[in-house]
Amino acid sequence: MRDALHIGCRGNLISSERREVNQKAVGVKTEQEGWLWWVCTHLDRFIEMIEQENGPNCKQIWPHRMVNGDYKQLYETIEWLGLEWNSDALKFIDPLLWHSRKQYKQT
Repeated sequence: MRDALHIGCRGNLISSERREVNQKAVGVKTEQEGWLWWVCTHLDRFIEMIEQENGPNCKQIWPHRMVNGDYKQLYETIEWLGLEWNSDALKFIDPLLWHSRKQYKQT
């Protein structure tokens, strides 16, 4: 969730005028509180959909696990899709996680 807040707050995705309207609509005072509201609202809905008996045909992959070097969910998803794992994929993925690992270690 921290990553979603960081991404949302660092970009000017919404004009300041529209941002104020949105913040009032959901009852928050800051942009960070607004993004937190958005993430929590959607997270609740995603959990509800996943837990339904006839819910979506999906797999969960938590990015923070990959940041910590745990690729188990990624391997399981590749297998679940009927694909073959290519070990060269980590050569592509690992450098993309470098910045997140650095930030994670600092907190």
